[in-house]
Amino acid sequence: MDAESEINKGSIFTLHLLYARPTILVVDDERDARTVLRMCLKFLGVNFIEAENGKEALDMIEASAPHLIITDINIPEMYPSWRG
Repeated sequence: MDAESEINKGSIFTLHLLYARPTILVVDDERDARTVLRMCLKFLGVNFIEAENGKEALDMIEASAPHLIITDINIPEMYPSWRG
């Protein structure tokens, strides 16, 4: 932190924040879908983590606290499947 002050003029405080790379969690049981998203997001310079089912996703959320989660609608190990 930097501070500048002039009598009768006031003070300026500058706080320097560390740059943090955002973490994106992609949840999909289809490996190809996760690969496509990873390739699309690679140029953003983000930390990319992935899970193939709901249990893995919940564990990663607890461990990593991702900034963004991109997920498929029908995730194994979360809800009963409606696929038949």
